[in-house]
Amino acid sequence: MTAQINRIVDAHVHWWDVEANPWYEYIRNVGEMTGTNLHSNYLPADYRRSIGDAKVSKVIHVSAVVGTQRYVDELRWVDSVAAGSGFEVGCVGSVDPVLDSVELRAHLDAQFDTGRLRGIRVLEGLDPGGDAACALADWLIQRDLVLDLVARPDTLERWTRFIADRPRLRVVLEHSGWPLGADDASYQAWEQSLTRFASNTDAAVKVSGLAMVTFEMSEARMRPWIECCVDRFGWDRVVFASNFPVDGLAGSYGDLIRVFDEVLGPDDEVQLEKFFAANAERIYRL
Repeated sequence: MTAQINRIVDAHVHWWDVEANPWYEYIRNVGEMTGTNLHSNYLPADYRRSIGDAKVSKVIHVSAVVGTQRYVDELRWVDSVAAGSGFEVGCVGSVDPVLDSVELRAHLDAQFDTGRLRGIRVLEGLDPGGDAACALADWLIQRDLVLDLVARPDTLERWTRFIADRPRLRVVLEHSGWPLGADDASYQAWEQSLTRFASNTDAAVKVSGLAMVTFEMSEARMRPWIECCVDRFGWDRVVFASNFPVDGLAGSYGDLIRVFDEVLGPDDEVQLEKFFAANAERIYRL
């Protein structure tokens, strides 16, 4: 890692204990589809082994209990392990979009009461034209928390309008805008939707999740996506995030850092500090 990078705030990590907490059927399914052991314990000590000598001091833990209402339980479990993790930990929780507005707010309030909540993401089922999205946005604005937005090139235009209409809503687009593939047509569709989103909102973007489409961690494969994110959003609106252990299926944490180092290394120290740490600290109030 370049000597210019003195610290890292990792804005997207998952820890889970699949032996003690039977909440991760989605992770089991992903593991079976990919032929990997993803559905196995990944605890703070495992994450520390993954990062090696990378100078990570703070993390944002993101809920992974997809398709369940166990996000409150998960957040309480994270709170119980965070104190001994050696990291400063903020959390992005979740909520079930099928709930009515009263229940939805109650589930959100229960997570807020843990004290670590910094935002909410809904991996599946949140429609920008639905009541749940409006209720969630209103709650986040009232609490001054972040919408960790899951939107893909085929849905991002509708979300762009939704967010542009709510200038007080703080938004971070997850996983580089979730490209649907790495072929030329998929890249062009992603680039066009990302450009419109960046131009018409004040949202930031996590430059993460790219290994889920490139299936490798290499400078040649990932450079166009990384450079596009930085160019469209600018240095004040880009955030480093590893998506470990999920992106770890394609390479090591050291591989990921080396890719960013190769792509961004020539840029100046102030810009790199923003990308790797300061922007995440500001946005997630760490």
